[in-house]
Parts: sequence; C-alpha cells; structure tokens
Amino acid sequence: MDQIQIGKFIAQCRKEKGLTQQELADKIGCSDKTISKWENGRGLPDYSYFGNLCRTLDITTDELLRGSKTKNKSNDILGEYLAYKAQMDKKQEKVKMVIICLFVLVLFLLGYFINSYKKINIYSLEGQSENFTIKRGMFVKSNINTILDIGDLRSDTVDYSNIKSIIIAVKEKDDYKLIEGHSGDSFSDIELYNNIRILSESYGYDEELDKIDNKNGVSNLYLFILYNKDKELVLEKMNIKMEKILSNDKFVNKKSDGVMSEGSSPVIDLETYKNSEAYYNRLIKEGFTEELNNDGICNGGLLKKLGDNEYLKINYFDKSFSYHRDLGDLQIYSHMSNNVLLSNGIHKNVDIRFDRNDEIYKILSYRNNSLMGEERTDDEEEQALRVAELYKKYILEL
Repeated sequence: MDQIQIGKFIAQCRKEKGLTQQELADKIGCSDKTISKWENGRGLPDYSYFGNLCRTLDITTDELLRGSKTKNKSNDILGEYLAYKAQMDKKQEKVKMVIICLFVLVLFLLGYFINSYKKINIYSLEGQSENFTIKRGMFVKSNINTILDIGDLRSDTVDYSNIKSIIIAVKEKDDYKLIEGHSGDSFSDIELYNNIRILSESYGYDEELDKIDNKNGVSNLYLFILYNKDKELVLEKMNIKMEKILSNDKFVNKKSDGVMSEGSSPVIDLETYKNSEAYYNRLIKEGFTEELNNDGICNGGLLKKLGDNEYLKINYFDKSFSYHRDLGDLQIYSHMSNNVLLSNGIHKNVDIRFDRNDEIYKILSYRNNSLMGEERTDDEEEQALRVAELYKKYILEL
C-alpha cells in the first residue's frame, strides 16, 4: 500500500464530492486534522473508519487501499469484512467497559462486606457478687464506635455513701487492664435513683475496650468496688456476664416477628388503667389536686401542699414520688421514679437529699425500716423519717 497515493486518492474523491475536510470529518466521525494527515500521506485511516469513509466518497474498500478507482465495484468482500469487524470491536469495547465497572463494583462491595460483616455486636450485661448486682447493662462493639454501659449497680446491704471507688477492668492473662475508674464523690448526684450508672465510650479504636470478649461463654470483663465496711476498706470483685443479643453475622437478616423476648416489658392491660383511676380517686380524697401544664392538661401529676414551702407530687399513673421542702439555706428533696405500668414493681426504699447553697450536702437512705447514711442531726433525722413516712403512706399503703 502506498500511503501517499492513498492520501491523494482520498483528497481527489473528497473534492469530487464537493466536500471540505471539515465536512468529511463530520460525516465519518473524526477531526479535520485527521483528514489532513491522511491526505498528506502522514498516516492511513484506521479500519474502523473504512465503512463510513467509503460510503461517503462512493468508493470500495479495495479502491481505497489501492489508491485508485477500479471498474468492478460489485463485490467488496474486504470492505464488508472490515465494516463488520469495526462494528464487533465497538461492541467488545462496550462489553469491556461493563465488565470493568462490574469488577470495580464487586471489589467495593467485597471491601464493604469484609469491613462490616460481624463487626457490629451488641451484648447485654449482668453480674452478681456478694453484696452487689448489675442489671440492664449493654456493650456495643463495632468498627466505628464502642460503647460500654455497665448499667444499674445495686446493693441492699452496702450504703452507697460508703463506696470509695468503682473500677471497670478487662482481664488479660493474669493481669487486669483498667478501662475506667470512678471515685466515690461522683455517686451522690445519682444516688437518689437507687442505682449507680457508669458509662465508658470510645469513638474509633480503643485498645482496652477492644479486648473485651466472651470466649466460651465466659467474659473477661470485671468490676471492682472499694467500700467501707465496719471502718475497714473492702475490695469486692464481680465478673460481668455477657450475652450476645444482636450481631450482623447473617447474609440475610430476617425481620423480627414481634415476639417479645424473656425479660422484656409485657403488654399493658386495661387493669392497669383501672388501678390508676382508683389510685387517682384515693389521692384526690387525700387532698391532692391536679397539676396542669401550660395547655391546661393534666399529665398524671397530682400535687399536695403539706405546709409552708413544702410540697409533695405524685404521678397516679406510674406512682413516681417527688418531695420538696424549702427551709431557706437548706433544701430537702426526695424523688423516686417507679415503673408500675411496665414492671409492676415499686421501690420499697427511699432516699432523701439535703442541699445547701445549691450543692448536695447530705444524703440519707431509708431502707428495711431503718435510716442509713452519713451522720445526721436529730432535726435531719426527723426530716428524713417524715419523708419516709409520706412515701409509705401515699405510695406503699394508699
């Protein structure tokens, strides 16, 4: 093939058709510079252009490759073959692009799956030692966020005011690695609720939290409580039991059937509402009045004024109890939130808080028909016993 001859032939045919280089380029799908390169003998057309170029110039593929016209144009086998090949090549390019895109998508999904599968695990936490129990704790472990909520620490034998420190640790071989520690000064704010809630949280990777596991059904998570007992310090250890309640360890997750698991809240029945109505009527007879919100609606709260700057509020629906007395520089509070509707359980103990200058001054607890807590004056003991009697009268007995 003579490259220069073919170029001159293309220029001759183009001019015979009255086309400029740009017009020919537009018809066959290339640039005018490409046409100029062919016509000047600096390159040959790619076979993918043969079909459109020959049709536009009204020549055969054989004539194009010869660089001159022939008499027989009836059978252009080569042109048909090259046109077919160009068409197939375009289809193959599209298939290649689709395969590449699918491959990239599969790699992305595979990476996401490897990074996420079994990476979200939620455990419930419970524990019991000689004098303490833990309930409703939760441990959430994922590759993004790790949350450890020890839950409710309770004791019927140890006064919270005697607790000096609480340590959360993970056991590694024969050593205990500290996760979090709390001093006794931080317990007083929440002591009114008869529980101590401890929360450890880590955004991202945390070395010690990441070591928490539950191999063979035995966890390596421990709680150490240091407290005063008979004027001596006692260190009590508790192994916290972990039970996996949720994990993304299935390829296809089924929707929950809505059946409540053991220990979950039962369905509220109509009897509960009837009991609330009867309790409301009894409180009204005792001199309580409805406490209305800004819209004039009662949200279940009934209020009774006991004396100058002394108030008692009871929610007849869930039997929560709130007491407040203002003695000027001394404020006396008591709050006990019950959950009658869901668990039908009422606290039999009550805590009384004394505040001076908007700060917690002293906390006393009435448990098992006796007063516990810090040293108190006769007046403070009298005030605490008064609150306890109110609680027994309107919550336990009424």
